[in-house]
Amino acid sequence: MKLKGLSPSTRRIYLLYARKFAAHYRESPEELGGAEIRKFLLYLMEVERVSCETYRQVLAAVKFLYTVTLGRSWEVERIPFPKRRRRLPSVLSAEDVAALLGAIRSLKYRVVLMAIYGGGLRISEACRLQAEDIDSKRMVVRVRNGKGGKDRYTVLSRRLIEVLRVYWRVARPREWLFPGRTREGHISAKAVRAVFRRAREAAGIRAKCTPHTLRHS
Repeated sequence: MKLKGLSPSTRRIYLLYARKFAAHYRESPEELGGAEIRKFLLYLMEVERVSCETYRQVLAAVKFLYTVTLGRSWEVERIPFPKRRRRLPSVLSAEDVAALLGAIRSLKYRVVLMAIYGGGLRISEACRLQAEDIDSKRMVVRVRNGKGGKDRYTVLSRRLIEVLRVYWRVARPREWLFPGRTREGHISAKAVRAVFRRAREAAGIRAKCTPHTLRHS
């Protein structure tokens, strides 16, 4: 998976579902084949009733397992991916966003969540921001190695650049804009999610939401 260039989160998901497949039959996947794979997928769809997105992730994990790891592509080559169901994402009102951000005491965590909201970033993208990614002259943010390993630019709002300048003067970060305790040295997505959850409760927001909701908002 590393040689293919899959992201750490994708590697974790693939391993998770490979283990789930093996645990379902209590056998090594090497001893199983196409019939067992189809029964497992039907079980997820009809019994566990997993979401379409989860189903696609499981299928991708199993296809990688048999195509690359085991070298038995014929076991999965005739299993189709289902069509994606397009649904409108849930969003928060500007008032809810303001209340949520106002409930965060830590400047670093408030700013990383503002970056997700202001730039439409994924949580992993915001956690890995570097100072040189902020282009105040062109008012854009460079996103490195985003989904699918692609780089892109996104908007840098005036409000966000103002807050980033305050944060810079206070924190004086070095390599990573938001340093943390991950192996690479940047803030962890897990820590950001925990802060978001506490802030949501403190702000009294009852709607189901995650940091990704800020990206949609």
